[in-house]
Amino acid sequence: MLNLNLLVLMYHKIVEPLSPDFIAKFEAHLDYLTKNFPIVFPGDKLDAKRLNICLTFDDAYCDFYSHVFPLLQRYQAKAILAVPTKYILDSTEVPAQTRLAVPYPNGMDNMLYQSHVPFCTWEELKIMAQSANVTLASHSHSHLHLARELRSEQDFEREIILSKHILEHKTDSPVSSFVYPYGNFSRSLDKKVNETYPHTFRIGSALNRSWKSSLLYRVDATPFWQENRFLSDVELNRYTKQFYWNRLRLK
Repeated sequence: MLNLNLLVLMYHKIVEPLSPDFIAKFEAHLDYLTKNFPIVFPGDKLDAKRLNICLTFDDAYCDFYSHVFPLLQRYQAKAILAVPTKYILDSTEVPAQTRLAVPYPNGMDNMLYQSHVPFCTWEELKIMAQSANVTLASHSHSHLHLARELRSEQDFEREIILSKHILEHKTDSPVSSFVYPYGNFSRSLDKKVNETYPHTFRIGSALNRSWKSSLLYRVDATPFWQENRFLSDVELNRYTKQFYWNRLRLK
């Protein structure tokens, strides 16, 4: 794979009311990953002879705290949780069943984040951030299409800078990664974001060479855990080629 031995997998919500088998499927998937690959955080030393896996979860739906986090602890795995800070409440008394019933990606619609609290609370995020299994990343403040919706320096400060400060203040934990909402970015924007975050992540359907690259590509993990399979050699080769194609196009 020409030293492209870092695969960043992208997940969202795994608990859906109409798909109760998703939890068992995800656990089987995590069991397979932890038995066959090093699971790494940004900055961890990579195994040069093996494929290294980084797990990233977007949006901080509450199923991450109730279901994914316990599995990470059980399998001694770790994951990045990307948090859109606008939608996070301090705590809640809303029943878990109500919170989990909000389907992806509707959590940010119609003020549901206040009435149904579909996302993790700051109380829950702090518990996880202080464990060995979870590191938090900014997912911006408002979950915007950043490359086309940032119109002023004030917008940049709110979405990029303020989100980091809120995360660190609320959880007493350092934040060094930024995950672009919708994978939407530009090279000029990323150059500015890298002044605040050593690691930035976007959707790119490609492998990565190392943590030294400021921009890291992610692969959608949905077909792998929902279909109980893992990457074939054909797919790995495609993601290798995509890395070079992305670089050639400055994407």
